[in-house]
Amino acid sequence: MFPVPFRSVLLRVACDRELIERPNVSELCRRVAAAYCTDHQENLSAHSLRNNFDNPSPEALEQVEAELQRWLRYTPNLKRLQKY
Repeated sequence: MFPVPFRSVLLRVACDRELIERPNVSELCRRVAAAYCTDHQENLSAHSLRNNFDNPSPEALEQVEAELQRWLRYTPNLKRLQKY
């Protein structure tokens, strides 16, 4: 669904915004890699996640920014569906 660089940037954003604690980035990348896979790989590489986490490509940054914009446009839908 989402390529490794995209997932790495999203993980980085979540860490930088303190949505996820990251006392040890390598361990976090190993845990994420063990939990997810892509359409092209049965297992994600923790090393690849870490490399992209530390040095995200401009393309991956743009993809994550576009996805976060979609999330912002989606939030009002959740408000309309909310039952009080």
